[in-house]
Amino acid sequence: MSKKLFKNPTEVFEDQLNDIFIRSSDKTSNIVLRAVNLLLNMSESNRDLTDLYDLVGIETFVAILTLFENKTIHFPPKEEIKELILTALLYYYREVENLSWEEIKAKVPFEFSSISYSIKIKKFNNYIIEKLYDILKGEENE
Repeated sequence: MSKKLFKNPTEVFEDQLNDIFIRSSDKTSNIVLRAVNLLLNMSESNRDLTDLYDLVGIETFVAILTLFENKTIHFPPKEEIKELILTALLYYYREVENLSWEEIKAKVPFEFSSISYSIKIKKFNNYIIEKLYDILKGEENE
């Protein structure tokens, strides 16, 4: 017996595919999945979809397509994501653990500008206060 394609099917179609794959041999299942990959490769415009499919597998692939169906999305550069992660980490050390910049620099294995991140942390704090105010103001109006 073959494994299900979808661990937690959310649509009748996914349930139906699970039924088919459960009754299929592993060989048949593998051939069908390879055919899906080939079909994605037929169009050069689908190259990114093929890469995504190869990376996450059929279930997550379908979930992502369902989530972003008929939408155009643009991913930020990897460096921007690294910057956000570093900012969150430094925010935690500075605001939650209340460490000095010297203590933080001793914990973090790379160079960064404490002045630059002080500004980012201040902006983030202002954003948090603004969002909290919006939430509280919204509850007041209810």
